[in-house]
Amino acid sequence: DNIITDIEIKIHSKKGNQFVLIIDEFHLLNHIDLQQLACIHNALEYAGIRMTTISFCQPEIRSIRTSLLASLDRQIIARFLSELYTFEGCANLDDIKFILRCYDLLSEFPENSGWSFTRFFAPKAFESGFRLENYANQIWTQLTSCVRVASYKSIPMEHTCLSVENILLSIRQQDAPEFRLQKSTIQSAITESQLSNFYSCINSDGTSVT
Repeated sequence: DNIITDIEIKIHSKKGNQFVLIIDEFHLLNHIDLQQLACIHNALEYAGIRMTTISFCQPEIRSIRTSLLASLDRQIIARFLSELYTFEGCANLDDIKFILRCYDLLSEFPENSGWSFTRFFAPKAFESGFRLENYANQIWTQLTSCVRVASYKSIPMEHTCLSVENILLSIRQQDAPEFRLQKSTIQSAITESQLSNFYSCINSDGTSVT
């Protein structure tokens, strides 16, 4: 009741009628948790407030959804599991090219500066034409060389972005008009992202990445 009242007060203070709930690790919720969420959803709906739930979870949510279907808990599926989207991570060379292009040209850091991440960390090299995207093949080769799981589908975005972040931090220390990204710098950046350790753990328990 306190949660519902708090939501109603905040919604009315904004003169709105939409409440968005974001939940991480949704697959860890049990049946009672889901029933409580459904009660909150129904109470808000009765008060004229629309509730939209966006959640993030591991692939085992599919089996939970199947179990709910079997037990005819369709109201929970309709409210919280109506649409499932798979985040594939960085799956191929085209993906890493696009990601690097975003760091080069389609991002902004600091906010309202008009500069991209690459330009901020390596302004001299950037002005001379340096772009991370030009090294996409080398970076992708080094990323995939860390994989030891035969059924892998993609490189996790967390490790992909950590690798790029480590590269940018290294570049900042070496920034110069004639700068060229070395293979050793790429290797070190990916090693520091712990990607190899991640796949080693997965390989040791026999599971694969999805």
